[in-house]
Amino acid sequence: VAEPPGAWLSGDSGNVSQSPSSASGLGEEGDPPELLLSRAAAAAYSAYLLPAGVEFCAQIESLDKSLEDLLTRVDEFVGMLDMIRSESSQVVNESVPQIHTKATEMREIYRKIDKLE
Repeated sequence: VAEPPGAWLSGDSGNVSQSPSSASGLGEEGDPPELLLSRAAAAAYSAYLLPAGVEFCAQIESLDKSLEDLLTRVDEFVGMLDMIRSESSQVVNESVPQIHTKATEMREIYRKIDKLE
């Protein structure tokens, strides 16, 4: 038995029962014909809107692969940002105090040079 187009997405067989039974999901005994007709129309319309066939499945798989590739790239980018943040923290925490110490030493050297002049 072939599934109707898009049945795998909704879990629905896509078949509309002509009997007004509650198992069909269209109504119960005693429902007015207008209600049954509108429910049948809604079911038919939803089946029409569901994508059809193997071509759509290929598009879904392609989109899924593209999203996976994109997520992999985002993970790599986040990893690079973490590495940059870590290196920046290292520069700020280690190098800046060293630069400050060297600048203080250089000021002392410049003072000694000024005294020699």
